[in-house]
Amino acid sequence: YRVGSLVGTVLSFVGVIFLILIIFAGLKWMTSRGNQQEVDKAKDLIIAAVIGLIIVLAAYAITAFMGSTLVK
Repeated sequence: YRVGSLVGTVLSFVGVIFLILIIFAGLKWMTSRGNQQEVDKAKDLIIAAVIGLIIVLAAYAITAFMGSTLVK
């Protein structure tokens, strides 16, 4: 029970980090003032953050499934 709670807490924290990355990339894009290199960096950061968020959600789903299976 404690391990599942710890994993859930860590995955939640990582999810918050990715949310902050997406917000940061959006702000970077808005303040790029038309500089295409800065826009491309912001796009790359958003794509990386979304991929990371998908990985975190998948890890959380797998952990929740395994936790519920092991408890039964």
